[in-house]
Amino acid sequence: MKPVTESFIVSFTNSTGKEEDSVLIVGQKQMNQMAAIKQAYQGKEAVDIYEKLKGEKAE
Repeated sequence: MKPVTESFIVSFTNSTGKEEDSVLIVGQKQMNQMAAIKQAYQGKEAVDIYEKLKGEKAE
């Protein structure tokens, strides 16, 4: 693998407290470039991914 320097940015929101309103956005930032949204998830899928990233089991 060639040397790579990049960052991933994750944002999660569940402001209503309802699973179906949850949103998780994944962005990517590479050297000398602006951040770009790579993927967005909503609902249960967003919560499941968020819990995995935190290292906790979803309820």
